[in-house]
Amino acid sequence: MSRAPSRILFVRDAVSTSPAHFLQRALEDHGVDVCPIYVDRLRRTYQVASKLPGARHWFPEYYFAQSLPSIQSWGQFDLVLVMDWIQVPKRVLDLGNKSALWGIDASPREDPVYDARLRYSRLPRFDVMLAGAPRLEAWLREQFTSSKVATLPLAAPQHLYSQFQAQRPVPAGFVGSIKLGKRAEFLRLMRAEFGGFFLADPSKFFPASDYARTMKSFQVSVNLVFDPSLNSRVFESLAGGCILVTDWTSDLEEVIGTELCHEAIFTFREMTEGPGLVRQALERSRQDPEIHRRIHKLAMERHTYNERAKRLLKMVGLPE
Repeated sequence: MSRAPSRILFVRDAVSTSPAHFLQRALEDHGVDVCPIYVDRLRRTYQVASKLPGARHWFPEYYFAQSLPSIQSWGQFDLVLVMDWIQVPKRVLDLGNKSALWGIDASPREDPVYDARLRYSRLPRFDVMLAGAPRLEAWLREQFTSSKVATLPLAAPQHLYSQFQAQRPVPAGFVGSIKLGKRAEFLRLMRAEFGGFFLADPSKFFPASDYARTMKSFQVSVNLVFDPSLNSRVFESLAGGCILVTDWTSDLEEVIGTELCHEAIFTFREMTEGPGLVRQALERSRQDPEIHRRIHKLAMERHTYNERAKRLLKMVGLPE
């Protein structure tokens, strides 16, 4: 007799290119029945999606109190999974046999308005607390003594990066949002100091498939974290088979793994070191053309959302 699929109520953002979207898809690939609640954080409203045979239907937009009866009508779940620091009423958490929070914005910062530790301190108790970066684990263990705490980093979506691309016409580049401040300054430096540096126009690369296609055309992908936690580009670059040039963070080797770090990653502490490291990375690519295939293979084994979903299910005690 076949086992009924695990049921997860997933309170997440509504962005189709966000980590929550890719994790939901990965959980469904593992046979989990995911019922999502899409949250618009800006307007503090909630959209409820219900899966019916053959289609996914959207209810009209509600405030949480109005949508609660619809959510409760779905019955009991094996797990209520909450994305990041979304405030969820205890009545919703009680719909799960277990509850878990995945905090991808897990970086302690000097500005208390943006310090994730303060946001988490206001949250209710969860059975499992999943931090996006190892550095936050000790603090979470102190604050949530009765919760199981572990690290679940970001990753790359398997369906977009599973196919390896051997031809890499772009020597080095950056694809993604260009923020003001350090990242914009760093990218200006790269274009000035490194001839032929490819800078993607973010307005043309919103679809995740275009983003991945562009990333896989690079020999070297350039990144600037400028934040204690690793961003998605670290994992997407490696899954794309790129050699990665990025700024150093203390969590890098612990999360990525020693073998992949030594094989694929050049790190800098000062932005002015970036162009020289790109040249070194290109020389490594020239001397060892198969390096891109090896990087892709290792990243697909260790750093996809399908791997993260499997790890999450094991942490909360659900069948993989």
